[in-house]
Amino acid sequence: MKIHTKIFSLITLFILSFLSNQLFGQSYQEIISSGGYIFGEAEGRSAIEADRLALSRVSEQLNVFVTSEVNIRRDKVKVDNTSSVRMTTEDMVNTYSQISLSNCHTMILENGPKVFKTLRYVLKSEVQRTFKERERKVLEMLTLAEQAEEVTDLIDEQGVK
Repeated sequence: MKIHTKIFSLITLFILSFLSNQLFGQSYQEIISSGGYIFGEAEGRSAIEADRLALSRVSEQLNVFVTSEVNIRRDKVKVDNTSSVRMTTEDMVNTYSQISLSNCHTMILENGPKVFKTLRYVLKSEVQRTFKERERKVLEMLTLAEQAEEVTDLIDEQGVK
């Protein structure tokens, strides 16, 4: 009975080992060759360094972060018993390279002791969803700005009190 248990355990271990290698290889191959992922692969002297470099490679393929700042200054000017309002706007647009992705996954390809290799990847559809959400927020902010401008125009038409 003990021999059968040992043989069964060895066969089970062999099958599980074989299947995990097959699944790992297919997942890695799918990520690399399917065209459905943005990925970065890197080696480092530590697991942290390899992960950081792989994430940096994903980041290089992706993004530019844009911020916009608008300053509006309104001055009441009085000349010869006539009041008028002078409005000055100043726009500033900045771009930054930044990555802020959710669902960016990690796959450890080699875990030391001398070489650490990591794959970082994200579905392209997830990136598109993230950018669509950002676009929605920008459009929402533009709508609010247009509404504020309309209110400002009404105030200007009625005169400043």
